[in-house]
Formats: sequence, C-alpha cells, structure tokens
Amino acid sequence: PVFTEQDMKEVMAFYSEGAGKIALEHSTIYDSEESQAVLQQKLYPNVLKIAMGQKTENIKSSLPKSYQKMFQEYSKISGLGESINMLIKQAVSLSASQDKDDREYVKAATKYLTDNMGTLMMEAGYPTMTEEDFSTLVNFYKSPVGKKLSKVNATVIKEAVKFSVSAAMKFQMSQKNWAAEENVSVDAPAVEAEAEP
Repeated sequence: PVFTEQDMKEVMAFYSEGAGKIALEHSTIYDSEESQAVLQQKLYPNVLKIAMGQKTENIKSSLPKSYQKMFQEYSKISGLGESINMLIKQAVSLSASQDKDDREYVKAATKYLTDNMGTLMMEAGYPTMTEEDFSTLVNFYKSPVGKKLSKVNATVIKEAVKFSVSAAMKFQMSQKNWAAEENVSVDAPAVEAEAEP
C-alpha cells in the first residue's frame, strides 16, 4: 500500500535492466543446490562446533577490500543485511530451548552467522556483479522509491518468517493430534527394500 502506481513503474523499470536485473537474478542463487552445498560445507559444521563449545574460524574473502565495502553498503541500504540477520536469529533460536546454555549458544551462533553469511554470499554469487553495479544499486536505494522498497523488503521478510514459523508449528501440532486420534506414531516408517525383478 505504500507504493503508488508510479513507484511500481519505477521499480519495475529499474529491475528490468542493468544492475537491477543482475541483482534480481542473484536473488535465486541462494536457493540453489550449489548454494546449499556451500552452506553445508562452510557454515553448518561451524554452527555444530559452537554447539559443542569448540572454536570456529571466520570465513575470509579473496575479493578486493573496495568490492567488499560496496557489497556491505548495498546490503545495509537495501535491507538485505537486516533481512539476513532476521532469518539467522529466527533459525538459530528455533534450534535451541530456553535454558541458560542454549541462550549462550544462540548468542554465539547468531554472531558467527551474522559475521560470516555476508562474506559467504559475496563469495558464492556476487562476484559476477561489478563495483559499478553495486554503486548503481546503492544510488537507487537512496532515491525516494528505493527507500520505500528497502522498508517493504524488511517487512516482507519479517512477515514471511513469522508465517513460516507459525505454519510449521501448526503443521506439527495437527500431525501430533492426528497421530493421537489414530493411535499411530508420527515417526517416518521404515521402508522395506523391494525385491529386484
């Protein structure tokens, strides 16, 4: 509702070509199998180390400092960084209970992921964007319509996280209720191997 018809035309025009189009194409990279493999290889093992009280190492970038700086500015002004942090906090807190040890784990795991997720994203996908592309994106997000879009991005992510958590909890509850009524287990049944023809 915060967008006028003219705002929508400007947003659509920006994301239809140049740096805007490239940025939009990048938004699907982190859902890909390759991206998930990178996360599993570089991030998840360290989150497990944190849970076991072991030391972790930060991910280092091989990209130039000037490039890293432009990526960070883009992340901050576009709402990308805030959205990532929100998802990280939600995911980590869902994997822990409320006792003291888990609160320490949540704090440590959140800090680790916050410090390293941006670097990993930059390494995994954004090198195909130039510093000039980032500069164009930053300038767009400094415009009146860009500022509106940044606020909307953060709100959409926040609501999406709340919805997905709520939906997952409702599904879990309905599964348990059904299992109790049917007097069956909700654990996955063992799959019997079929005889080969």
